[in-house]
Amino acid sequence: MKIVILGAMEEETSTLLANLEDLQEEGRNLYPYHRGFFYDKEIFVIKTGIGKVNAALCTQRLIDLHRPDAVIMVGVAGAIEKLAIGDVVLATKVAHHDLKPEFLVNHQPYLDEDAQGYFSCDRELLQCAIQSVADLSLNFKVYTGPMASGENFVEKQGREEIIEKFAPLCVDMETAGMAHACHRSQIPFFALRSITDTEEESGLDHFEKNYEVARENAQYLLMEILKAL
Repeated sequence: MKIVILGAMEEETSTLLANLEDLQEEGRNLYPYHRGFFYDKEIFVIKTGIGKVNAALCTQRLIDLHRPDAVIMVGVAGAIEKLAIGDVVLATKVAHHDLKPEFLVNHQPYLDEDAQGYFSCDRELLQCAIQSVADLSLNFKVYTGPMASGENFVEKQGREEIIEKFAPLCVDMETAGMAHACHRSQIPFFALRSITDTEEESGLDHFEKNYEVARENAQYLLMEILKAL
């Protein structure tokens, strides 16, 4: 099984990379990435950089090169609902919160109007993720629900509009780009993200303070999910 793993920053995949066997660096150009093995799965790991466009470009590059069986985005996010620092969200679907859904309905990729701008995560990947973490002893909570992405760091201003239009559990700056590319290329995808900031603890200072615990929680669950795939 071939799986592409994307993280916006190096730290968001570093623990996974440290656990891969036969690790090699490939694509030494504009899209460097690592290839290795984890529980008999061939894993491709790439740092996308910040933003949806970067995520989409890196996703499409590895799809074109390797045609993986699945693509998974891992990283951190800001909570929209009442989640706590370090909690993890397993995505059911992903939307662009800064792009009107009708643009995706009336133009490529021609989403169903009932989807309300959301790209649906693969059901088998999601169910495997849910089952693989169900019996783990954790010091944080795991939620299942929608995510949304946009090209800005969401603080208190703008939260209500995002809630009204999309009602996601959390927001980030990359996942929708990955989902969009996978949808167009018909590749199963999934995402999981851990919370660095909330409505009560918002802003860059809280993000930086909580980044370490959040990224480790997300990668720990990712590796448990990969074992079960």
